[in-house]
Amino acid sequence: MVVVQGEGTWQNDICGLALVQVFFRQGTYADTSITLLQSKAAKKNLRPVIQEPLTAARDSLAELPEWSKQSIAETIEKTADSFGINMGKLGQPIRVASTGGLVSPPLDVTLWLVGQKRTIERLDHALHLIAERAQASS
Repeated sequence: MVVVQGEGTWQNDICGLALVQVFFRQGTYADTSITLLQSKAAKKNLRPVIQEPLTAARDSLAELPEWSKQSIAETIEKTADSFGINMGKLGQPIRVASTGGLVSPPLDVTLWLVGQKRTIERLDHALHLIAERAQASS
């Protein structure tokens, strides 16, 4: 099943599937051991100020009993709301952590395709980098 965006909703589409597959195969998104993040993306988005909300999002995503696009989107939105930040302030660091870069398909689709286990591993790696950065600056 493939999803593409159409007028604000997601619909099944064979062309969309092909585009998403190409996107994921061209980058580090399919790499099960992603450890390298684009330095510009990491520097801008993986900062100590986002550590607490990102940790909360990571924990909530890890506890999801069902890994679906809807549950992922709702979890991230609820976490952002609980910290009084907009979706982009939390979503972009999650995108950088999960893909290594600034551009991907919509975040819920990206995380759904990366999978729960790998998403959590990548968020853990990003949180480790943030902790190192915070320690180095103090």
